Amino acid sequence: MGLCDSMIPRFEGKSGEDVLDFIDQYERAARAFDWNEKEKLDRLPLCLAGSALAVCRSAMAKKTAKLVEVYASLREHLIQCPAVYLMRFHVRRFVPGGEQTFMSFALE
Repeated sequence: MGLCDSMIPRFEGKSGEDVLDFIDQYERAARAFDWNEKEKLDRLPLCLAGSALAVCRSAMAKKTAKLVEVYASLREHLIQCPAVYLMRFHVRRFVPGGEQTFMSFALE
């Protein structure tokens, strides 16, 4: 049984998984094991799979990568909070009876 099986669930970045919960669980386990920042950074990929591992590897590609940067990259690419999605898109509202037809609104 590996580290991720016993203390930290493996995180893949799939729908329904929460990257913020994963980071919190990972940090709690790291404190329990008394890991320093380098140990946390070195062991993080062992607890990731799929798209989460790809994001981590990309963030760690530069030799000077810091754990805080890798966490930020994971949050940026894998967060699934509806409020975050709303901030990424321009929200428009259709006003029935206004100057614009529904079809022209939909095509914009």
